[in-house]
Amino acid sequence: MSQVTGVPTAFSGYPAGTRALQLPDTQVKSQFLASFGRPARNICDAAERSSDPTIGQALHVINGDTLNKKLSAQDGTIALFLKLGISDRRILEHMYLSAFGRYPSDTERQTDGAALEGAALAKGTAEARRDARRQALEDMVWAMLTSKEFLFNH
Repeated sequence: MSQVTGVPTAFSGYPAGTRALQLPDTQVKSQFLASFGRPARNICDAAERSSDPTIGQALHVINGDTLNKKLSAQDGTIALFLKLGISDRRILEHMYLSAFGRYPSDTERQTDGAALEGAALAKGTAEARRDARRQALEDMVWAMLTSKEFLFNH
């Protein structure tokens, strides 16, 4: 999620950009890691980690701050693309490559492209149209990061 959104997770006491995999122990507080089965590391056995999905995991991804704050971050990938004026087609390609390791299919390109175009053509002020396009991008990336394909790949 951090790689796709361009917003690293902050771990207290560690430099910016530290990845969960690099944490030396389980003392670092992280609700996200706890929800997703971070083992206590009491024994050196793969069975200590649970890979069964839980309601807590689903709720954390759907409503939790971790993903939603990454999507709306002012220094994230979405904000950067909008500031640079990157085309919808290029944004779609980048996000699909980042999340899934593939280009969007023709159907995905048409469906997502139409949603982004519709947001950009929304009625109202230029600022309202920018906000609608940003929201459409955030929603699209949220759907990608909560999809079975993303969860299966990562």
